[in-house]
Amino acid sequence: MNENIETTIDILGCCVCRDTFGMHEGNGGYMVNKYVQIPSPISLVTKSPCYKVGGEIKNDIFNNKSNFIKRCQILELNKKVFDYFRGGGEMSDYFIMDCAESRKNILYFPETKGYFTESHTDLLKKYIENGVLPPKYKIIDILEMDKKELYQYLKEYCDNILTLYDRQHIILFEIRAVEFQTDGKTIEVSPTKPEVAKSYNDRMQLCFDYVKEYLKGCHIIEFPNGVVGDINHKWGRALLHYVQEYYDYAKQAVDIITQNNGNDIEEEAELKKLKLSYEKIFKEKYEDILRTTLESNRREKQVADKMINYEKYFKKLLLEDSKERIRKYLEDNHIKECAFYGKTQIAYVYLSWFKKWNIKILYVVENHSKVSEWEGIPLVQRNDINLLISRNMIICDANDEAVKKKLRNFGYKGTIISYKQLI
Repeated sequence: MNENIETTIDILGCCVCRDTFGMHEGNGGYMVNKYVQIPSPISLVTKSPCYKVGGEIKNDIFNNKSNFIKRCQILELNKKVFDYFRGGGEMSDYFIMDCAESRKNILYFPETKGYFTESHTDLLKKYIENGVLPPKYKIIDILEMDKKELYQYLKEYCDNILTLYDRQHIILFEIRAVEFQTDGKTIEVSPTKPEVAKSYNDRMQLCFDYVKEYLKGCHIIEFPNGVVGDINHKWGRALLHYVQEYYDYAKQAVDIITQNNGNDIEEEAELKKLKLSYEKIFKEKYEDILRTTLESNRREKQVADKMINYEKYFKKLLLEDSKERIRKYLEDNHIKECAFYGKTQIAYVYLSWFKKWNIKILYVVENHSKVSEWEGIPLVQRNDINLLISRNMIICDANDEAVKKKLRNFGYKGTIISYKQLI
């Protein structure tokens, strides 16, 4: 143990709070006394879902799980999280918390009238199989909860925390899910669906706004603009696993708070200055990477919207028997050959269907490929005069209106069909 450690902390929140210290040698000069992760704030202040509260839970249920997960799960099942922070000697100097676990759904068990956080589904199955929990439960999305009920739970959550620590010794982290991730060389859009990140952020922000107001006077560490995820994060790739610069920022913010002499105005000014300085760092370091890996006119929201449009389109394809309608559209319009504009997910689907229908694909218009063919089909650059050859151009790009305009300006005289028209 580092003999120079003076400031002790307890943590109730997601991995971001813990990693703020764990990503630095010697926990950044802090001693983490107690840490609980996983439970949603709602679960912490509601009835236990167990048949027998405090009953024995077989150790083999937790095979291949860490002792940390086991402890957090048992504390939540028995609703002993706040008791855990109260017990075991002196309280820590500061209490670190966030509202990130509110991103998860809540499970309600009518038989026991208890609540539990939807998290480790493999453990949930074992709890039910071993008679710890009832077999039937309802899944609750807090965005769909009655706001009065939700805020009552959050009030109880805050009141419990205030029995542990006063506001001057509570540090509240603002957490956000990030859609862009990097390996240090390129930036990618998260493979997780963009709507998942949005729903996470909507849930977290809903709770954060209430808790921030109710605990007014506590210390706030805001989330900077420009944070991206780390593909090579020590815990793996995820929406809340950030690049090292974020943890450097958060640790320095904690330093400002814990080393402050009670001057709230000075602290607020220093935190604001720190946030702006790191936003500049994020911009300088990752904006260039972003610019080289994404089209210059595509911003973060546009990327997310595009992916959502594709997702909605694929749902139509799968759920509304659109495949047959596409085939009929092509047949009714006597289309026997065509070209695709864009080597997108839509083009991948169309490719196999068109081949089965004996519709010849002359070429695919695509600027970003390093090869000259795709699935045996020639690839043509967007500024190549050869793209004028086909008399039927099917746009497989979500920005279909912009593509239409670009084709006409380039001199394309054939029939332009958006993927949206086909269904």
